[in-house]
Amino acid sequence: MARMRKDKSIRNYIGTLRALFNFAGDKRRRWTRHNPVDDIDLPNLPTYAEIRYLTSDEIWSLVDAVNPGPYLALDRAMYLTAAMTGLRIGELQALDWRNVDYQHTRIRVRRTWDRKAKTSTMPKSRRSERAVPMPDVVATALEQMFKAHHRDAVEAHPDALVFADPVTGDPLGHERMYLRLRDALKTAGLDETYGFHSLRHSYGTALAGQGVPMRTLQEWMGHKDICTTQRYADYCPNPGERDIVEAAFARGYHLRYHFAPTRTELRATESSKHGAIQRGDPPRQGSNPTPGTPASLVVISRAHRRGVVAQETSASSSSINPGGATTIPAGAAASATSGRTTSPEHSHSSDPAAMSHAWTPRS
Repeated sequence: MARMRKDKSIRNYIGTLRALFNFAGDKRRRWTRHNPVDDIDLPNLPTYAEIRYLTSDEIWSLVDAVNPGPYLALDRAMYLTAAMTGLRIGELQALDWRNVDYQHTRIRVRRTWDRKAKTSTMPKSRRSERAVPMPDVVATALEQMFKAHHRDAVEAHPDALVFADPVTGDPLGHERMYLRLRDALKTAGLDETYGFHSLRHSYGTALAGQGVPMRTLQEWMGHKDICTTQRYADYCPNPGERDIVEAAFARGYHLRYHFAPTRTELRATESSKHGAIQRGDPPRQGSNPTPGTPASLVVISRAHRRGVVAQETSASSSSINPGGATTIPAGAAASATSGRTTSPEHSHSSDPAAMSHAWTPRS
């Protein structure tokens, strides 16, 4: 993770220098004749690391493990807000009471904190300006924090910071925020390398796990590109996928390729009571098919082995499909062919239409 951040920072610094030299070398200025940054090899683009997030139980363990003191109510409310609204750390630092809408249970993101410039600025992109749902748990924690820090005030000033330092009244410092977070993580017995962005990942994975559409999640998280939001798609529930895989590997009937029998095979199986043409042991007639039985079987004559297109036979009826394909019930083939009754002698006919037949032995 640290290496990824370092490579990204290098690319950002080089990009800034390149823009400065391009500005200086413009034909209207000609302050320099060469851009030395063009000869620098940039590190590869960073790839997304594995998403590290806290589960719901871990989030509550973190909140309960906040150390007592003047920052107790603030940190509890801040961790809940970060995990249940997905706000970035800079957006938490710059959040004011004007944008905490108790009436409509929304938190609006309008500013972010620039820790280098020590001031609030516009968000990083247009989509970062957004409104996110505010759960009752977050609203209650914010009210309790305000009452703990402003015992005499009836309501907060609209321009006042929500997470201002309770001791100095200044915006929270980045480093001290992380120090207190690590202390709480250690007390809770959790990995101390978790950060505020891990709480943001907790928001994304939890909502994706509840089936929130990716487009909605993009709006709530303020992602400029939906490809960033797609990182959480693996956590979306889809119970139908499991049923599909189980049906594909169920015992009994499977979708296989079947070949029309030769005359020897025909005579050998006419005395059998089994009617399915397949490799392996077919189920006995009258037995219930295994759940997951495919809706159709594919019957391929020996002519099809030489390139004739296979005919698909449906398992739901015994009628003749348009185009010459024959339909048979699953488990027992129907004695219907492409428009006419076929005898065993037709199986070696030179006519492909006659050779592409479905066969059923007499019981």
